Amino acid sequence: MSEVFNSEVDARLALVRRALTAKPNSAELLFKLADALWDHGEPDEFAAVFQRAYRLRPQARLKLGEWTAATKMQKARQLRDKAQALTDRGVNYSPVLAALAISNAILGDRAEVERLVDYEHFFQCREAVVPEKFAGDDFYASFAAEVKAGLRFYDTPDDRAIRKAWRNEDIFRSQAPACRAFAAEVYRQVEQYISQLPRSGDHPFLASRPQHYVIDGWAVVSGAAGYHAAHIHPYAWMSGVYYVVRPEISRGPRGAAGWLRVGPPPEVGLAPDCGWQEHLVEPEPGNIVLMPGYFIHDTQPLGIDQERICIAFDVIPKELLVARREHAAD
Repeated sequence: MSEVFNSEVDARLALVRRALTAKPNSAELLFKLADALWDHGEPDEFAAVFQRAYRLRPQARLKLGEWTAATKMQKARQLRDKAQALTDRGVNYSPVLAALAISNAILGDRAEVERLVDYEHFFQCREAVVPEKFAGDDFYASFAAEVKAGLRFYDTPDDRAIRKAWRNEDIFRSQAPACRAFAAEVYRQVEQYISQLPRSGDHPFLASRPQHYVIDGWAVVSGAAGYHAAHIHPYAWMSGVYYVVRPEISRGPRGAAGWLRVGPPPEVGLAPDCGWQEHLVEPEPGNIVLMPGYFIHDTQPLGIDQERICIAFDVIPKELLVARREHAAD
């Protein structure tokens, strides 16, 4: 007996559910099921399936550059409604909060954007942070040498923001002395950051504070052409950057070369008065940035043959740790 469907959405739901019987742990199929459930008007099941899919394969799922001026407002409303439905149900992963901030900025809800992208309470930049066992210059030189011992070049990968630069993935697993001292210092800095957050409140970043987490990170070595496209950290509840080697060009009149820009996504073209501030961070050795994983950030190419070394790190809820390790091994 053939199946009869009331709508295209019913048919899509049935097809995805059927496919999932053969591949029940397919994140791709679960994300498709979540989208179909949303279109079918089932927000509770949509959120539950989205969370299940995300735990298998965290991903940004934000195609900002594809929005045209003619459809931007309509798509922004759709994005806001889906993101809000997720946060209302406690699904507060970094891409969800980034989507909520972006859509509200497009729609002109300045107060909500300022609440979500709250620099006063959630963004910190601390200067001259050096592990206790090291003196400043000695530490930076030792750390830079350890970083360069295990580099891999990335050109323009589809699944990472890095462009034409090198990474060392083993910073937090290395037994080298500077790496070990740095990892211990980062855990101390993160614990201090968390202890200073408000203990209660209805903000989704606070509501999603993990009880158990692991910190993982990687070094980035970039030269003339290296930079990072605007991105978030989909595995991270919070993330950070630490500077090891500063290029001289970053001190000159070009200003932003080599600096970290934290602010609205440039692809979307948001209005200046949307409520989303921009912060520039000087890449001075010892500077450490701590912020939510959904805060969008990027860098510019140096444009000159000099070296910039930084460490990026994520505070990863344990529920996402297995997926993070699988992705790092790809």
